[in-house]
Amino acid sequence: MERVEWRVLAASVQGSMHERLELPCQDAFADATTPSGALIVAVADGAGSARYAQQGAQCAVQAMVEFLRNLPSDPLTNGGLDEWRALATQAIESVKRALAEQAAQHKATVSDFATTLIGVVATPPRGRLRADWRWRGRP
Repeated sequence: MERVEWRVLAASVQGSMHERLELPCQDAFADATTPSGALIVAVADGAGSARYAQQGAQCAVQAMVEFLRNLPSDPLTNGGLDEWRALATQAIESVKRALAEQAAQHKATVSDFATTLIGVVATPPRGRLRADWRWRGRP
């Protein structure tokens, strides 16, 4: 199989409320490619009310990408739906452990590192790749 070269573009901007309150942008992004060519992407938005939201978002994306990239085999390109569901659960558990470690290091609670997290795995196409982009809402 021909090796797929993924191109990933990411950007994050500080929101107007964060500007007014002089808070940093609390978004984080990480990506990696597995040996078989699967693309792993994680995006997080730290909860503005959390004391360490920025660190929580960064920890979450790194933990998710590292967990999936370091699987002993590569079920991401060959696994079935049940295996994918199990991996998703394991990845989230890995993130929760990483956030708990951060909380312990800072003598804080896991809630102090609150963040939302989205993970995506894109596998190499078999044949043609079709991308469909949609925008909802106002810019």
